[in-house]
Amino acid sequence: MTEKKKKTAITDLRVNHVVKPLAMDDSHPCFSWRMDSERCGARQTAYRRRVLKGTETVWDSGRVESSESVGIRYPKSAEALVPEEEYIWKLSVWDNLGEEVSAESVFSTGLMSRTIQEWHGAKWIGADEWNIAAETMPVFRIRFRMQIKEGGKSAGVIFGASDPRLNRATQNNYLIAGENYIAYSLNVSKTPVQVEVYRKGYAPGETGEAPAACLIVPESAVNEENRYQAHDYEIVISGNQMELMTVDGVPAEGPEEDRLILDNPRNPVKERTHLILNPLKKVLDVPIFPRLCSVGFITDENTEAEFTAYEIAHYGGERNVFFDEKTGAGYGIFAEKEGLFVDGGRIT
Repeated sequence: MTEKKKKTAITDLRVNHVVKPLAMDDSHPCFSWRMDSERCGARQTAYRRRVLKGTETVWDSGRVESSESVGIRYPKSAEALVPEEEYIWKLSVWDNLGEEVSAESVFSTGLMSRTIQEWHGAKWIGADEWNIAAETMPVFRIRFRMQIKEGGKSAGVIFGASDPRLNRATQNNYLIAGENYIAYSLNVSKTPVQVEVYRKGYAPGETGEAPAACLIVPESAVNEENRYQAHDYEIVISGNQMELMTVDGVPAEGPEEDRLILDNPRNPVKERTHLILNPLKKVLDVPIFPRLCSVGFITDENTEAEFTAYEIAHYGGERNVFFDEKTGAGYGIFAEKEGLFVDGGRIT
């Protein structure tokens, strides 16, 4: 009865310590492998490496008398590896009995360059259309230009509307359900001019009929002489609070009782430009309200207003706009709303 022959195999073929690496940028990678044998005392005594591009041999080490099998570099004297190419590498190993075993694997090269020119013709991978998760966005900026027509009283913008958590009683702390929104309405009939902040459906008893808070607009921005002219507005929402509202670049000021912002729970700081919008009057350890959700516009019954340059941007940076006349869904989303008219970049 003959003894069963002990098997020897080459395994774990790696290039730059990775099995079958893709898009390598190293023109002189290192190779490694492992010899496994059922025979006691088996060891490598020589190897031969070949690198091929298709059927063409790029480099052949010839037989190398060595027991090394880790970190063996592709030599600089060999034909250079080229960018964006697939290679096959074949390995033969001889053990201390002179028996030969072979294996092969693959790797590919990347651009092999740090210059931007190498990316010529590349295209960004992404969706064909914008998809903004407004229902989960707690930080954002709304910017717009608004002109209240002569004789009008108040107009403004709406955000945080149709929050799905407030549309179903089982998804909020108050067990309420119904219409919900936050509105910022500029009231030019008052002196000084005020921005009246309304909340509806965010807490029990909030009907949206009376302001939840008022912001004072400095007369250097809007006054009796220019109140019917166009002005630029920005509202910055950061989590549970309005971080800033400006009119022509001038910050509006919030009421004393609504200015608390807990930059440090042990050292509360009162900021004149901050306004807590969360109905719990807290910014920490509470569900975040508002989120962007649905947006729109508001005027009183006898007021006509025109909105232009309306845009919504990410909180960070000045120009990270994801919605305006030509970005995202565009102003067309307002065209079918009752009482709104869209003419190019004008919304009335």
